[in-house]
Amino acid sequence: MTEKKHYQTIRRKKKSPAGIIFVVIGIFAVILCVGAVGIFMMSQTVDAVVHSSDIIISVTVSGNDIVVKLYESDEADKLESIELNMEGYSLPPGYSTKSVPLTSYPKIITYDSVAFGMHGNMQVSIKGIFKDGTSKIIWMDTLKMS
Repeated sequence: MTEKKHYQTIRRKKKSPAGIIFVVIGIFAVILCVGAVGIFMMSQTVDAVVHSSDIIISVTVSGNDIVVKLYESDEADKLESIELNMEGYSLPPGYSTKSVPLTSYPKIITYDSVAFGMHGNMQVSIKGIFKDGTSKIIWMDTLKMS
């Protein structure tokens, strides 16, 4: 093999550094786009769950207690009970579900000492259990535990 042919063969086998950089950037861009779409779809799902309810509700932390207030609405009248769910914690059996009181509005339901010893932000959700036997998440948000 002549030296000129050998040099041409070697030269053809080399990849351009710019080409490699473009391929890496392209792969990175695809990964970012897929991740962004995934996050967007998750936020839309959570938003649909939280805002699909016609129940007006507020949830606050008061000392060691979590206080749920239900305000008057047609859907709230159909509630039989609510269930508190906290990220990473399981409440004792029967303690997470509370009956909706027959009092006037706003109906106040207190989960006594449920936040005792908890600190930082925690994802909390309230599931509504209706008189017809159906259930759905009626509230979900992050609460700051003190």
